[in-house]
Amino acid sequence: APAEPNNVHVEIWLPGHLDPGRLRDAVTAALAAEPRAGVRRARGGCWRRGYAWEFPPRADEDPVVTGAWESMADLNLARERFMAAAPPLDRSPPFRLLLARGPGRDSLVLNAHHAAFDGRSCLRLLRLIADRYDDTGLPAVPAGEPWDTRIPRSAKNGSPGQARHPV
Repeated sequence: APAEPNNVHVEIWLPGHLDPGRLRDAVTAALAAEPRAGVRRARGGCWRRGYAWEFPPRADEDPVVTGAWESMADLNLARERFMAAAPPLDRSPPFRLLLARGPGRDSLVLNAHHAAFDGRSCLRLLRLIADRYDDTGLPAVPAGEPWDTRIPRSAKNGSPGQARHPV
C-alpha cells in the first residue's frame, strides 16, 4: 500500500562529513564490482507470474541524494520524505542513498526496495560502498560471502541475461 512502502531502511551516523563526490564515486565502483546490486526488473507482459531481472552495465540514475539538516526535527522530516516510497524496480539501481549533512556529523540513509534487497544484503551493499570510499586499506568484502539469498541460484552463479525471481 502507498502508506506502507515495501522498502528496507538502514541508517548510519557518521562523525564528521562525507564528500558527496567521493560517495558517488564509491557507489559507482561498488555497482561495477557487484552488478547484482544494480539489478532492475525486466519488462514483461501481464502474464508473467514473477519478476525477471536484468543486470544493466551501469545505473539508470544517480542513487545519491544530498540534503542538510540543522535540528533533529529537520532530519526526521527529511528521513520521512525520503523513505515515503520504495525505489522503483524498473530503474537501476533499486536503492537510494540520502546523505543528510548536519552540524558536525552526517547521516547516511539507505532506502532499498525489499523485492531486490533484504537487511543482510543492504548491510553488505553499505560495506561495499564503504570499502570503496575508504582508502585506508581495510579488507574488502570476502569474495565468497553471499549477496542476497533471495536472488535465484542461477543469478548467483553468474548466468547471463535474466534470472527469475518468483513473487
